[in-house]
Amino acid sequence: KAAPSKAAPSKAAPSKAAAPSTANRPPTRTPAPGATSCGAFGAPQRLGRLPKSIREASGLVVSRRDPTVVWVHNDGKKGRIYGVSAADGQVVAEVKLKKLRPKARDWEELSEGPCQSGPSATGRPATRCLVVGDIGDNALRRDTIVFHRLAEPDPRGGKQVIKRYETLTARYPSGEHHNSEAFVMDDAGMIWLWTKADRRSQLFRVAFGPGEGRLVRVASVETASAMHTTAGRGTRLTAAAWDAKTGRLLLRSYDAVWELCVGRAGLAAMPRAAWHRVNVAHEKQGEAVGLGGGGFYHVSEGKRPYLYRLPRR
Repeated sequence: KAAPSKAAPSKAAPSKAAAPSTANRPPTRTPAPGATSCGAFGAPQRLGRLPKSIREASGLVVSRRDPTVVWVHNDGKKGRIYGVSAADGQVVAEVKLKKLRPKARDWEELSEGPCQSGPSATGRPATRCLVVGDIGDNALRRDTIVFHRLAEPDPRGGKQVIKRYETLTARYPSGEHHNSEAFVMDDAGMIWLWTKADRRSQLFRVAFGPGEGRLVRVASVETASAMHTTAGRGTRLTAAAWDAKTGRLLLRSYDAVWELCVGRAGLAAMPRAAWHRVNVAHEKQGEAVGLGGGGFYHVSEGKRPYLYRLPRR
C-alpha cells in the first residue's frame, strides 16, 4: 500500500472581486433529525511511539476500563490485540483468542460495544466488549467476513489467553465481494460497516449474533463529494469510531479524519450528515482512530509510529 501525498487543509478567504463558483460544489446536506453540533478539537498532541511489534496498526479502541490505555492490533493474519500505554507507547497487555476459528485472514478494524445484542433490561449493559473485524479483502474473493466479540480484557494484564468469545460470520447480499477496513458497533449490538473504494463507499449493517448473518445495504455514500475532493486514494475509508452518548462518528482516510454528528438520530442518519474535517497530525498511512479519553486518538502504520491525541475543547 503506497502512502498518499500530504494534503494540507487550507482556509483561504474567497476573493472579493467575484463570487465563488458553485459549479463543482457538493450538494448541501440537511442536518439529520436530532443532530448535534460538532465539537472543536485542540491541536494534535504527540504521545508515545508504538513498538516494532506493531508495524501495521489497523484498529484502535480507547479502553473503557483504563482510559490511559488504547487497544490496537496489526493488519493481517497475526491475530493479537495489544494494550498500549498512551503515554509512552509501551505494550502493557497482549491478548490471544484461544482456538480461533476461522483462522485470522485480514484483521482490519477494532471497535467496542455492548456484550449483549439488543436492548438490555437496565438499558445499560454492565460489561463492554471489544469487537474485532476480520473484514479485509483486497482481492475481492472472500465469501464471508468475520467478527469476534470478547469482554474487554485487563488493559494492563500482560499476556492473556481468552477462552470465551463470540463469532459472527457474515455474507454480503447477492454474492457481492467488498474490501473493508471500517466498522463500528452501536449500543444495540448492530454492526455498521463501510466498504473501502475510490470516491464511493457502500454502507452495510448486520446485527451481531453468534453464528451466521447477512449484511443489509443501507446506502451508497459519495465520499468524494462529502470530502470535497476528487483524489481517488484519498477517499478510501480506512477506519471509524463511534460515541453513542454524543452521537458523534469519526471516519478517516489515509491522511485525514472527519467528524459527523448525528445525535439522537443514530447511525442510520449517517448518509445525510455533514462531514467536518478535523486537523490531525500528518501520517503516511493512517488506518486507526478511536474516540475516548476526552477526545480521540489516531495512529499510522509504519515503523514505530507516534500515537496522537486530540483533546476536545
